[in-house]
Amino acid sequence: MLNKIVCAFCIIAMLAMCVSCSSVEQPIVDITPNSAAASSPGPTLSPTPTESVLLTPSPKPTTMSASLGFVGDIMIMQNQVKSALQSDGSYDFTRSFEPMRELFNSVDIMCGNLEVPLAGESATYSGPAPTRPPATEDNPNSQKPYQTFNAPDELARNLYDLGFDVLTTANNHCLDRGIEGLRRTIRIIREAGLLQTGTFLSKNEVKPLIVEVNGIKIGIVAFSGGFNTFNRNLSEEDLHSISYLYDTEYVKAMINACKEEGADYIIAFPHCGDERVTTPPARVVQLFRDLVSWGADAIIASHPHVVQPIEWLEIERAGKTIKAPIVYSLGNFIANMSTPCDYGMFVKLELEKDQTGTRAVSISYLPVYCIKQYVSGRVVHQTLPCYTDTSRITAIKPLSKDELNAIETCRQFVIDICGKEFLMSEE
Repeated sequence: MLNKIVCAFCIIAMLAMCVSCSSVEQPIVDITPNSAAASSPGPTLSPTPTESVLLTPSPKPTTMSASLGFVGDIMIMQNQVKSALQSDGSYDFTRSFEPMRELFNSVDIMCGNLEVPLAGESATYSGPAPTRPPATEDNPNSQKPYQTFNAPDELARNLYDLGFDVLTTANNHCLDRGIEGLRRTIRIIREAGLLQTGTFLSKNEVKPLIVEVNGIKIGIVAFSGGFNTFNRNLSEEDLHSISYLYDTEYVKAMINACKEEGADYIIAFPHCGDERVTTPPARVVQLFRDLVSWGADAIIASHPHVVQPIEWLEIERAGKTIKAPIVYSLGNFIANMSTPCDYGMFVKLELEKDQTGTRAVSISYLPVYCIKQYVSGRVVHQTLPCYTDTSRITAIKPLSKDELNAIETCRQFVIDICGKEFLMSEE
């Protein structure tokens, strides 16, 4: 978790969403005290001219490092809202996330995909799943409406207190409460002390997020492959508030804007793919290759609600061989969904920067399980890290034998998909 030191400066310029996109200036959030090393001094000569010249070796070049953590979809559905309601009318989701605090505090930057608006109580909180309307003469093939969500504002502060630093909001539920709900979500996230990207208040704010940690500038961009059709009625001006993954020139321009602002490493968060499928389709595999060829250095994806494989992608870019970590789907972090959509993973990415450049040196994962426990007459959803040493797993209530078995089932399911090569060491 980063030290939430906002030594920030914001230089805001316009980024047009078209082929002729011009470069934009981005905010750089410096989240650590300035630790950049001074320029290395040259050799030191002996002051006595009659003596042999003594050379003092120059200091070895400094290697800087940073670690980032990622989890998947943060979804708040009707039962989760009800269980978070307090006696005074406020809401508190803390106990749903508390078991993950130690892991989140182990990284410099903690990121997640917020897949629920914070549009206010007047916009109605998440309700039951809709049913398909009966067929009529005018509409003989009626379709089941999309389920929509909306969470209390307290969620943002709870996530901040837990250790989240960055939330991406480019996903198919960002418009569940309309454009005003989208914009209010951004404001509430910022007021809670969190950084955010993927949706924007206006055209003038369209820009990637640049975060600096331990002397490494990290560019963060996020895009969604769809918006559950809610984008169809947006005005041209309002369309600037969303990031569409399949607008190729827009995506390229956002990646280039990271480079122009001096990003050492660029992470793309695409929200796309097929739901409840544990193997990415060929079109997604190709798309992620394209993102790397356009300049992204790592791909951390979401949307399928289940985990998908992790791999290192080697590709030629600008005359060099690039080795980019790809997470095809993080799965859900928390949601009221059935197995295997209650399985996810915490992913850790470690970066190093030296005089030759910045690169990922490792990527690892730990399975996580969203358990439901009955506490004081309520169902409480909790995300638990699936350690092999189950004594390290702390839930609200002591874990039963069946719950421990469910944790092990989750762990093995995720390992079967992602392999042991990337499995996080628990030492």
